[in-house]
Order: sequence, then C-alpha cells, then structure tokens
Amino acid sequence: MSLPRTAREQFGMGAEVAPGDLQKGDLIFFRTYASYPSHVGIYLGNNKMIHASSKDRRVVVSPINTYYYRSRFIGAKRIVEINPDIFKFDDLLLGVEEETMDDVIANDSLGLTQAK
Repeated sequence: MSLPRTAREQFGMGAEVAPGDLQKGDLIFFRTYASYPSHVGIYLGNNKMIHASSKDRRVVVSPINTYYYRSRFIGAKRIVEINPDIFKFDDLLLGVEEETMDDVIANDSLGLTQAK
C-alpha cells in the first residue's frame, strides 16, 4: 500500500472516523507545529499509538489520552486497505519502546503540562 509522505497529504485520504469509533490501524492526526495536520500516528487500541517522535527522532508507542495529544487531535481516518484482521500490527512493535508520561510531557514544545 502506498501513502503520501506527509501528514498533511495523508489527512486527505480514507474515511473519517469519530474519536469514539477508533479501531486498530486507523490513522490519527494532530496539529503540532502548524495550523494544518503536521503529525500522524497509527492507532494500536487501548488509547495508544505508534508514531515517529520528532524530539527523539525514533519510533515510539505513546498514550493518546494525555493533554498534549488530546488538545492537538484533529481527526482520524480509516484506510480500507489497512485491515486489522490481516495486517500484523505486532510486527510494528518489534524494537519499539513505549514512552513514559515524562517523555510525553517533555515532547511538548509549548511547555504545557498534563491536565489532572
């Protein structure tokens, strides 16, 4: 399967998904440094995503239910060709570390803290 390189271009693909209907494999989009979609992750279920951390320049698993990601969330898309019954998501996780809450907060370049 082929997707455009940038989050901005990827946001124009697929079917829109309501936040409460996320399924493993959905692409989730955020506005991080720009007014348009500038960051994308793949939803893994259990309120977690796999994505490229711009701060650490590595692929990580992060919780999406933090203030940082909730406040920047702009939508989710489902790409029909990414079927969670066929695609082996566990293969994505090989060698990938899960971020701690401190890592998530440290990645917030605006210095915001997680809401209690």
